[in-house]
Amino acid sequence: MERDLSRGAPGGEPPAPARSRTWRVVAAILTLLAIAWAARLVAQALPDIAAHYDQIDPLRLLFALLLAVVASWFTFLAFARLLPALRVEGYRLRELAHLYFTAQLFKHLPGRIWGIGYQWMAGGRTASLGSWVQANVLHTLLATYFALWSSTIAIASFIRPLAGGAAFLVGALGCALLWSAPRLLMALPWIGPRARRRFGDDSLPVSAILPPEDKLHILLLFAVSWLACYASWYVNGMAYAPLGGAGGVRMCAYYMVAWFVGYVSLLTPSGLGVRELVFAWLAQDFPNDAIVLMAVVGRVSLLFVDLVLGLLFAPFAPRKRAGS
Repeated sequence: MERDLSRGAPGGEPPAPARSRTWRVVAAILTLLAIAWAARLVAQALPDIAAHYDQIDPLRLLFALLLAVVASWFTFLAFARLLPALRVEGYRLRELAHLYFTAQLFKHLPGRIWGIGYQWMAGGRTASLGSWVQANVLHTLLATYFALWSSTIAIASFIRPLAGGAAFLVGALGCALLWSAPRLLMALPWIGPRARRRFGDDSLPVSAILPPEDKLHILLLFAVSWLACYASWYVNGMAYAPLGGAGGVRMCAYYMVAWFVGYVSLLTPSGLGVRELVFAWLAQDFPNDAIVLMAVVGRVSLLFVDLVLGLLFAPFAPRKRAGS
């Protein structure tokens, strides 16, 4: 039985039927354009992998891609778990998947804001644009934290196992502080009352709204996601014999750092180009062939996952409920 995350649809009235149909048509066109753009980027990168076809195991690469899809799915589940605390409600899981993975496709277009705008528009505007922005910002911050935390653990572990353990403990402490710091700040007499007077209920931090079991669930979902991500890169390394599984894990750690630098650079859509340059610099102790191949594999993997999941959930744009 399909999950329904609906608890009502506060935050605004649904659009009139005629206008709703217009928005659905516009949403369908935008979805197709985003899918076509991502497919074009995948097609452009495939010849680079084909050039190394005699050096790689295609079946292992395919399995690695499937693991990457699993990783992305668990990242989405963490996103869905955050939404009720931000008053984004009234959607079935498959509808949220459509909004999330279509927005992921939009990140490959010039500009970084189109995906959030699409979520608000295609979602029927039953939640405020501000709620969608908060949800995406918070989810991105958590995903980035886990990416950098896991990368630090992996890189430190290859230097010295005890260093990896220390990185894990420091990251876990930081994670606990991330959840508790907003509540502690709001408890301060010179911050909390002023924020509530100015912003009302919107000033209440998400960490104070989410029950402890939801916080734990979100953290576990991110943990499973990144375990699947590193498993994917381990298999990528196994697919290219000169690199090996351990080399693939190191490459994954470097690629996550490079992804972060590319993302915050804002120079190109999805950090394309910047990401590859940073990755090549971090992985300079590997053979050049391995660096070039894994940079391409990493780019294709990100595109492939977004394309597959975007296509899979493209038909499930939110629809107006009977009686809503």
